[in-house]
Amino acid sequence: MASARFLQLYLTRFLSLSYVKHTVRQYCLSVALTALLYFLVAKLIFVELKLGIEPSPIWPPAGIGMFVLLSQGRQAWLGVTLGILLVGYWLGVGWLLALGSAVGGTLEALLGVSLLRRVGFHNSMERLPDVLSLIGLAGLAAPMLNASLSTGMNLLLRDTNLGASLPVNQHGGQIWWTYWLGD
Repeated sequence: MASARFLQLYLTRFLSLSYVKHTVRQYCLSVALTALLYFLVAKLIFVELKLGIEPSPIWPPAGIGMFVLLSQGRQAWLGVTLGILLVGYWLGVGWLLALGSAVGGTLEALLGVSLLRRVGFHNSMERLPDVLSLIGLAGLAAPMLNASLSTGMNLLLRDTNLGASLPVNQHGGQIWWTYWLGD
C-alpha cells in the first residue's frame, strides 16, 4: 500500500505542469548559456589572434563543449551546436560549411564524453587514469573526428559559393592538422 501511494505521488509530481515547465525552462536556459559562452570565447579567440575564417590552432571552445557535456550530460549537445552555428554566422561563412562545422564539433564533444564514460571517467579527476583518459580520449582521439569532418567540408566547398574561401595554397593535411591541434 505504501509503495502504491509513493508511486502515485511521484507520478503526480513528475507529470505536473509546473514541474514540466520548470524542467523545460531550466533546459532552455542551459542551452542558451552554453551557446553564448561558446560564441563569446570563440569570438575572443578570433579577435585576439586576428584570424579570418581559417581554422585556429588554438580552440578553447572545443574544451568548453566537452566540459558542458561532461557536467550537464549529453542532452546539453544543443547548446554546443547553437554556439558553433553562431560563430559561423558571425564569421559570415556559408550555411553549409557552418552546418558541417556544427555537426563535426558536436559529434566531437559527444564522442569524447562517450569514450570517457566508457572507461569510467570521474569528473573530479582525482585519479591518474582519469587525467590520462581525458588527455588521450578527449584531447587526442575525439578531435580526429571533427578534424576529419571539417577538413572534408572545407575541401569540398573550397571552390563553391556555399562555403568559405580558405586559402588555396593550404592542402588537406595542413588544414586537418590545424583543426586537430586546435581542438
